[in-house]
Amino acid sequence: MGTAGALGFHDDSGLLAVSLAAALPGLVGVAAGKRLGTWIPDRYRAAAVDALLSVVGTRLSWTGVTGP
Repeated sequence: MGTAGALGFHDDSGLLAVSLAAALPGLVGVAAGKRLGTWIPDRYRAAAVDALLSVVGTRLSWTGVTGP
């Protein structure tokens, strides 16, 4: 976010605050993933990642073909 501010993407402090607040769920997700990573076997975690990437890829492809 420092780079975004230096490049002028955050013209006012309100947008910077929103960006900082939006980063919090990502940080919580990383912390939760680290904890769950020790409990969930690699096989199941890899299957979940593959499934989620397939859903996202299919959605992006579908939107690209049919339009928004």
